[in-house]
Formats: sequence, C-alpha cells, structure tokens
Amino acid sequence: MLRQSEFNYAEIKELGICLKGSSQAEIVKCVGSLEEDLEVITKSVKCGAKVTKQRTKGTGKGTVKVNVRIPWDTYVKMFGMEDENLIDGVVSYGENSIHPVFKLTGRVVDEDDNDMLVAYPNATIMSNQTTKIQNDQVDIAAVDLDITITPDEYGNGVYKSIVEDLEESTISDEWMKNFSTTLIRVKEA
Repeated sequence: MLRQSEFNYAEIKELGICLKGSSQAEIVKCVGSLEEDLEVITKSVKCGAKVTKQRTKGTGKGTVKVNVRIPWDTYVKMFGMEDENLIDGVVSYGENSIHPVFKLTGRVVDEDDNDMLVAYPNATIMSNQTTKIQNDQVDIAAVDLDITITPDEYGNGVYKSIVEDLEESTISDEWMKNFSTTLIRVKEA
C-alpha cells in the first residue's frame, strides 16, 4: 500500500555503485546532489487538424546527474580505464575505454528524515572526463557524472520505495548493496 502523505526530496544521503562482476555495491556517503530526468513519449490521434486523443507514457530511459566523491578504483572502473598491458599503478583512457553498465542505488530523505530508496538497474556514464586543477583552491570540487538510464528486462529505468512502506525491513540494506529485480518482484507461489 502506498502512503497518503507527501514525500519531499530534501537530501541525498548515499549512493551505491555496483559494477558488473562486483559482488556488491560500493557505498558512497559523500554525495553533493542527484538530479533525475526521465523521458516520456506522447502519442496523439488526430482527425484532420484536431487532436482527439492523446496519451503520454514513460520510456524507461532518462538521465541522472550526480555530484559525488568516489573512490579512485571505482572511478577507474566506471570509465573503463583499466589496461592489462600497463604496469601496476598505471591506468589509461582512450579509444579502448568502454564505459560499463552498472547499477546505481540511492538513499534520499525528506524533511522529516523519512527514507526513500531509488535504483537505476541499467546505468552507464555518458559524459567525458573533465578535470580542473586550480592552485590555492579553497573548495575542492567533487566529480560530476552524467549517467544515461536504459530500461531493464521489465521496461523500467528506475525503481523507488519509501522505506517505511516496505513490508520486509531487510530489503532496505539489500537494496543499497545488491539491488536486483528479484528482490522487489512478487514471488510466484
């Protein structure tokens, strides 16, 4: 059952980044912002010049922009910078760097400290690397990532849940560390 009261997005508390091949997500607690923009498609039925019917629905696609401080090894993997032909401690970025698909999860709170969980099961970095190094800088910038979202096997690009609405309390921790659709789909009897 869904809540009847409102949920106002106030703060992003943490992100989980689970790269393919990882047993669980890297939980990052230093998050500056998360901005979500989901796509829709509108279809119209016309009779002559008059629109007689119009429907809008989601596509499962979209973009997410995050401002975050992530560990170096995670950053390297997200941008496909690992190269087995280089000595240990050296990474590279170029035409052989393929940005992998990963799962992005998040914990958001409202003004009353109610938690909401979000999950993007098919995420890929779509931005290039930008670096600005400035001497005598007072505030050291976090990384800005532009992420493209594509639909999963069920046609969904994002999943959301208010934690107190969940029947099973264990789902919250599992959601952040190892999100999968089997975790949240109704089990067949």
